[in-house]
Amino acid sequence: MPNDCPELEHRQRASASDAADGGADQKDDDEEDENPETREHFQRMRKDTSNPVLAAKLFRDRSLQDEINIIGVTTRPVVEEFVECIDRQEKGQESCLRWNAELAAGDAFYPTVMKLLSLHQTFAHVSDLRLSPWQGRALDIDGLDAWAKREQEIWVQSFKVCVELASARCWSQLVHSAAMPNLMAGVFHPRDYVRDTLMAWMKRCFVRIQDAVRYVEENDDDTAASLRSILKDIGFHRSQLVLECWAVLEKSNWDFRNNDVRELAFSLHAGQSTTKMACEDSFNWLASVCSRQSKGSQRYNKWTKWFYASANPTLAKTFNMVTTTLEDLVRVQCVPKSDLHGSSFRSTANYLPEEVELRNLLQVKKKWMSAGTAAEMRQVAAVQTLLVTPPDKFDKLQTRWAGSLFMKGAVAVRGAAAYLLLGFRSYLCLAVRLQQFEADNKIYWQVPPLDEQSKLKIPAVLINEDASIATCSWKMCSVTPVIPAMMPEQLKNLTSLLTPSSELEPLPKAAVRLGNWLDKATVRKLCLANGIAQPSQGTGKPGKKGVRSLRKADWVVALVRGMFPDMPEDEQHKILKMFMKTWDPRQLHARVTSWTAWTR
Repeated sequence: MPNDCPELEHRQRASASDAADGGADQKDDDEEDENPETREHFQRMRKDTSNPVLAAKLFRDRSLQDEINIIGVTTRPVVEEFVECIDRQEKGQESCLRWNAELAAGDAFYPTVMKLLSLHQTFAHVSDLRLSPWQGRALDIDGLDAWAKREQEIWVQSFKVCVELASARCWSQLVHSAAMPNLMAGVFHPRDYVRDTLMAWMKRCFVRIQDAVRYVEENDDDTAASLRSILKDIGFHRSQLVLECWAVLEKSNWDFRNNDVRELAFSLHAGQSTTKMACEDSFNWLASVCSRQSKGSQRYNKWTKWFYASANPTLAKTFNMVTTTLEDLVRVQCVPKSDLHGSSFRSTANYLPEEVELRNLLQVKKKWMSAGTAAEMRQVAAVQTLLVTPPDKFDKLQTRWAGSLFMKGAVAVRGAAAYLLLGFRSYLCLAVRLQQFEADNKIYWQVPPLDEQSKLKIPAVLINEDASIATCSWKMCSVTPVIPAMMPEQLKNLTSLLTPSSELEPLPKAAVRLGNWLDKATVRKLCLANGIAQPSQGTGKPGKKGVRSLRKADWVVALVRGMFPDMPEDEQHKILKMFMKTWDPRQLHARVTSWTAWTR
């Protein structure tokens, strides 16, 4: 086959000649540079190769082509949702209000989640990834049909990307369906039964938060400490705006038809939900005008500046924006020109009023909650936890840490119900219910189609309060999507399904076997819940009395050996490597040996 790049062919021949003359050591170095795995290796390869040749070499890498294709295909539903959001934000108040109402009910983001998780069940996805359809025969992966192994790797990798995207969409967007005042937008949802559901949802949230606050004020036990942590994560119940919303809702008897409720919801959610058109584009355009003016010796006159500033594409939108009124112009004309001149804005007051309670960082932290993506995820988990926990079961909150055993991307089973897990945060796990099939004595799971008639389109909430292998009602296993070429004949019309890739076993045992990440405190609680003794000897830093502290690795070793006492040592090391991510038994052995020699 002729080479498409003469320069690359010339360099390849030269490299082959140098390798033949340089011996085995030079050959090993070349092989290392041919497949860079670290930044240093890549920079070494880039140093000896010109950029066009490097681009040609990388783009002719089949595995790189597959990965780029996977990213483009799997992110398509998210891109479509983003484009739809931007388009609807440009169409005015009615469109923005409808979009926020659909966010509150889950109509705006959950269909994207279900589309991502069911991509592997569509033949269009098979075509986009250039994979083979159903073959109608048994395949020999280790023999003549070795191509199926590569297709399986691509298929699994694309499914993992879809799970990560779906998990991120759920945890980032569920705040619109769980927090106030985001839920107020549901007052304008197009379907009445959804409005009633959202109003009942807000009332239930209000009552549960009241119960939690009352319990914390009247008690000072471990349950109160757990509730105090949950209320801290919720945060919005101390906001003046949310308190006003609750007052209006209570006065209206939680009726979405009330004029005060509708007026308040309209004032909150009728504006644009994104700054993309209003702020980002405007600042970007004005910055571009300033940069063009400063280039060279060209200077814009007042008319040219005004022309370029008014040519901002954002100003051409029909959406109502803040504009200068005639009263503003008259008021400015009455001000002396000397007062209008200056290089910067100046405030007339030196300090904020004391009533604002924002004069120092300590007041801010005490009065307001943390902001950011992680804080919103904790807020979602805290609200959902209170919603599913009645006051007579508040004492169960201390055991909700056991939900961290749920592993994202795995399947959890309890009774006849199976769920695809989308990640755990603080108190609970999000999941999607699956449909089960059986063929050839094997279990298969399918992501069901979206129920368009459901009142709220949100993922399921899973809670686990038992970390004991003997009594835990949940079971878990890892899953893998079957490539279409290897689907059983009776299920071939379903394109691809999920099938277990590990043994279905009790949740605590499966979490350790699959290498689910747990912090040191959780590992210690898991050992105590299963009767595993504390490690007798640590490998941490020695204390004042010369006794070494117990590190997380020490607890993990005790946990793995306690749960799998009959497992060979090599298999235990594999689990430890997955569990600890960076596991080196030789390093641990060296620490123990040095400690033993020092004590002697």
